[in-house]
Amino acid sequence: MSPTPNQPAVPKKGCLGCLLNLLIGGVILVLALAGCAYLVVMHTTLPFKAVASLLESGSTNANLRITGLSGSISSGFGVKAIRWSGGTIGDVRVKYSGFRDLVSKKELILREIHIGRAHLDLTEWKNSPATTNTATTGSSSEWPLKLLQIDRLTIQDLTLTNRLTGFSFAMPALEWTGFKAVKGQVEFGQLKVDSDRLKIVTQPARAAEFQQLIEGTLLPKLHPLIRRPISFMADIGYAGSNLACRVSAFDGKLDFEIKPDQTSLLRCKGLDLGDYFDAPLPQDLTTELALEKGAVKLRGGTFKLGVRTFEIQLQDASETNLVVAVSRVNGEEIRCELVALGEPSRLQPRLTAKPPLSMQDTLAKVFYGKRYAELAAVEQADVTRKQAAFAAGMEK
Repeated sequence: MSPTPNQPAVPKKGCLGCLLNLLIGGVILVLALAGCAYLVVMHTTLPFKAVASLLESGSTNANLRITGLSGSISSGFGVKAIRWSGGTIGDVRVKYSGFRDLVSKKELILREIHIGRAHLDLTEWKNSPATTNTATTGSSSEWPLKLLQIDRLTIQDLTLTNRLTGFSFAMPALEWTGFKAVKGQVEFGQLKVDSDRLKIVTQPARAAEFQQLIEGTLLPKLHPLIRRPISFMADIGYAGSNLACRVSAFDGKLDFEIKPDQTSLLRCKGLDLGDYFDAPLPQDLTTELALEKGAVKLRGGTFKLGVRTFEIQLQDASETNLVVAVSRVNGEEIRCELVALGEPSRLQPRLTAKPPLSMQDTLAKVFYGKRYAELAAVEQADVTRKQAAFAAGMEK
């Protein structure tokens, strides 16, 4: 017989089964690990603890401590306390509709934002360097959310202080409900603030072009310079992507309006600022100021300071001398200027006389119509007190 040719070996069924089971097991392991990672990231406090640790270790404030973290990325979080050398924030709760809606639908629905305690020291806070507002140039990117909704925002036991200036502000409670912004349409909701320093309440708008009326009162405890309650009313609306408002304050003697095209107009008629603030401020102020395409335009006016009447000059205003007013009596001229020192947020009044006078004589002429040496002792003491308000901007 001729020999039988060699035939290829056939793998045993047991080997194929082992390989298949190994593959299935590997896939299950990968899925299990991915599922565990998802659960850890989305449904535990681990991500918040990691962020808190980074903030504590990377902060320039060595006393920063974040304690009592709870919740998850999927639905919200809580913080028992955030403490640092500049204050403390406690009993924080944030609940929202879900991370999936934020990513897939671009919708952020905040069911609750609650801060039970916020004690902040503003002494070390500094203004950021001025930045260009891209919103006015048309180069800003589109608002990323299709829906932003705040069902309820509450802040309790809010205290702000400044050790250098002595400023203090306390507010027992703030409540804001029903805010909603959808593609250029805004519902402001209801706002309520009730304290011995500030009161705010919202009402239905008084005109069809607005959506909400905000009524408020600044009370003397808000700041030592406030002599008497200052009430204001603000109708607010939203046209397309632009805010529009109409504000009335100081018992109707000041009106301010922002139109849908973002031009603004401020009017004062017979406003006695010195009646509301304990400072040497203008009386009987009558003027009109317009803001168009980023440029401020004064439209004249007058005011009284002490015993002198000043006329606002249109041609002398500039980027640094925002307001220039002149008082002329018997060949003597005194200029009153509002000067921007270094940055627009720092404004300083300045008085100068022609022929030149000393600081004390200039102030005495403005507030009493005499030189300093001609004043009684009580009047001289009053001029000395007023000197601090003008010293940084006057020639000595």
